[in-house]
Amino acid sequence: MSNAQGVLNLESILALKPDLVVFSGLSVESFRQNQALASAGIPLLINSEWLETTPLGRAEWIKMMALFFEPTVFQKAVIHFENVEENYLALQEKTKMVRPRPKVLWQVPYKDTWYVPGGESYVARLLQDAGGDYLWKNEKGTASLPFDFETVYARRKEADFWISLGTVRTKKELKDIDARFADFKPFANGQLYNDHRQANPQGGNPYWMQGVVYPDKVLADLIKILHPGLLPKHAWVFFKK
Repeated sequence: MSNAQGVLNLESILALKPDLVVFSGLSVESFRQNQALASAGIPLLINSEWLETTPLGRAEWIKMMALFFEPTVFQKAVIHFENVEENYLALQEKTKMVRPRPKVLWQVPYKDTWYVPGGESYVARLLQDAGGDYLWKNEKGTASLPFDFETVYARRKEADFWISLGTVRTKKELKDIDARFADFKPFANGQLYNDHRQANPQGGNPYWMQGVVYPDKVLADLIKILHPGLLPKHAWVFFKK
């Protein structure tokens, strides 16, 4: 129903006569399209879970989405969230007093720009709850901050762990992107972790599809990375070394 740029095909949507259209984009173009749909009498729902700054806040949106199905689905969603919340808080409790807290670098640059999650972001909260010391925790805001490569490179020896490395699967692939990555301490120490344990050959990755509703599993993986002694029996779900 949309092209490669994410622009909706309004004619196709109108022809389907949907009872509801759910959207999340807040661009000028999406606003214009939503106005057109609303003018045609089609109810619209904004899904803003991606604006939540805590893992549990995002996960709880499953209850809102479940309201549009039969009542039994909503009850299942409530039970699911309660279980996830209980698990998450129990895991969070394990790391509250843990010391030392290893420093963490997150993501890789895109076209020489390193989009670093803000210090009040979902990612920063996840790493805090996992017992990590996020390198950019003092940066205000929830949005990703664009840094040039040199700014991050200057802090290359501070990080103990490097997590969420895009699509790369080996140290060689990472170094092939930019030879300077070999200068980062986590590269030299082998503390590199990515979220593609369940990714398929076509590029589908359950981390992006399931992680938002199973933040307890994401948190457990991150604790296993940063403090393996706290969860000795945990089996990886999304991440791998």
